[in-house]
Amino acid sequence: MEDQPSTSGGIKRSIPQELQDEIERIASKVPRNTVLYNELTLKHKIDTQTYPSQLKQYPPTKVYLNYEAVNNNKATFGNQKAKYDYTIKSVVDLSKLFLQTHMAHYIYFDDTCDSSAVLGLIINIDKFPPVVKSDAENVRRNIRNPWAHCDFTEWDAVKYSDSFQLMEKLVKDLSLIPTEEHQIIGELKKWELNGQHFLSGTTLGLELVNDIRKQTQVLAEYTNLVSGKTDYNSIRITNVLENFDTLFKTVTQLKKDMEEIGK
Repeated sequence: MEDQPSTSGGIKRSIPQELQDEIERIASKVPRNTVLYNELTLKHKIDTQTYPSQLKQYPPTKVYLNYEAVNNNKATFGNQKAKYDYTIKSVVDLSKLFLQTHMAHYIYFDDTCDSSAVLGLIINIDKFPPVVKSDAENVRRNIRNPWAHCDFTEWDAVKYSDSFQLMEKLVKDLSLIPTEEHQIIGELKKWELNGQHFLSGTTLGLELVNDIRKQTQVLAEYTNLVSGKTDYNSIRITNVLENFDTLFKTVTQLKKDMEEIGK
């Protein structure tokens, strides 16, 4: 039988089960990246480390850590690694160490952190269960990467439906709280339905595209106002909007063709 916890005076005292359950419940709610940051700060002093003794590989997986995207290192010092600032002061900066530099331009874990970055974190950090890592790899391989270099001839009804099933499986396997899971699954269902309207060329689908086009035009005008021409995010947004514009012109032509056929 295991010894019970005891005080320094030798009086044995057990932890009430209710308290133990509450401790475990609170611990389970701490984000995985926060747990990882605390571990690496305690064991490897990543918050105060300097060159050349910085942590170079993530011990459990031997993944090489990339310090280019943190502390503006790459932009300031180029390839002069000895001059880099290796201190990691936040969970966000820690997450960037596991990604390629071009994927790590986000500021918070919000909309600036795109799907490729999120999937990369799940795959490269060992804090996620194997089933979640497998889901993330499937989503990246079968959805994210093909969609980033999209060939519309490959996206038939079966691939479209399978993609939403893969994304839904990832969300469910993440074991989110029920309200979060329900909200995200609801958003996926909404976009799956809207996409079906769009792909079938219905009036609702065309109205949806026209509405998105109006919104992206407003976004383009706003981007030009608040960002300089050489700003990284401005260039990135502009490229995305140009791709949207090409798609919208194609849809507009499709609508005209459909109207001609209907005459």
